[in-house]
Amino acid sequence: MKFFNRLFKNRELIAKKIPCRRLSERVLFKSFISTESSWGITYTSSGNLSSTGIFLESRVPFEIDSILSLNFFLPEFDYWMNIKGKVANIMLSEDGVEMGLGIQFIDLTLLQKKMIQEYVEMHVIEKWFDKKTTHK
Repeated sequence: MKFFNRLFKNRELIAKKIPCRRLSERVLFKSFISTESSWGITYTSSGNLSSTGIFLESRVPFEIDSILSLNFFLPEFDYWMNIKGKVANIMLSEDGVEMGLGIQFIDLTLLQKKMIQEYVEMHVIEKWFDKKTTHK
C-alpha cells in the first residue's frame, strides 16, 4: 500500500511541476496486442490509446526509439490495425522493473489515423458525459 500511496503522491507533485507533453487526449483501451521487433514476437495488453500513440503493459526491456510492429483489433470498426510505432517512453517500477511503454505511432495510413481519431473521440465524449451525469 505504501508503494501506491507514494506513487500517487509523486504523480500529483510531478503533474504540478511538469507541463503535459501529450499532443492528444488519451482514452482507456484494454486490448490484446502483439508486437514484433528485433526481440521477436511478444504478446501484451494495452492501457490507453490516443491518436498519436498507445501505452503497452510490458516487462520486455525495449530501448527508447526501438521500432515495433503492433497488431491490435478495434472492435467498433471490426478492423485489425497493423501499425509501426517507436518506443517514446519507458515506465519503471520502484525496483527498476519495466512496467510499460509509451509508443508513438509512425507511418499511419489515412484510414488508420481516421479510425483511431474516431475511436478516441467517441470515448472522450463518453468520458465527458459520464463526468457530467455523475456530478449532478
